[in-house]
Amino acid sequence: MKASEHRHIPTNQLILTGLLLGFLGYSPWQEWLTTGQTGFQMYSWWLIVGINMLAIWIRFEQQWCTFRLQTAHLAVTLAGRPWQRKQFRTLVMELERRTKTYLRKEYGQVNPLGFIEPQLRRLAWLHELEVLSAREAQALSTRLTGRRTSDTLKSMGQELESPYLN
Repeated sequence: MKASEHRHIPTNQLILTGLLLGFLGYSPWQEWLTTGQTGFQMYSWWLIVGINMLAIWIRFEQQWCTFRLQTAHLAVTLAGRPWQRKQFRTLVMELERRTKTYLRKEYGQVNPLGFIEPQLRRLAWLHELEVLSAREAQALSTRLTGRRTSDTLKSMGQELESPYLN
């Protein structure tokens, strides 16, 4: 499971809005710079700029930010509202906890009388997913194989098998 926050800011829209505001503001600014007086056009231009800044802020907070939760078979994208970040993170942590609990319960058991190799691969997989700690995975693999490690020992230049534990 992978959880992330994405920000997709449409730069083309922002550049176009900036150019449009620059075009609309050219005449009022030129009048103010030459005469030193502001008129209705300048106040209107500032009103339009303010409304656009408010719209950009609202879009940034509610549309351009998204939360994405992705598993092997499912991808969910939610609006990334700032006041919901804590709830999203809580949801992700609870899903991870439940998933790990399920995997530990269903796949974390070993049977020393069964086939050892698939069980060792399963333990390595559970350790890779961080369901089992390194110590737990080592203890279960020792229970399966009777060996503390799978490394060979060297003595007088010869490779020896690691000893079995009773």
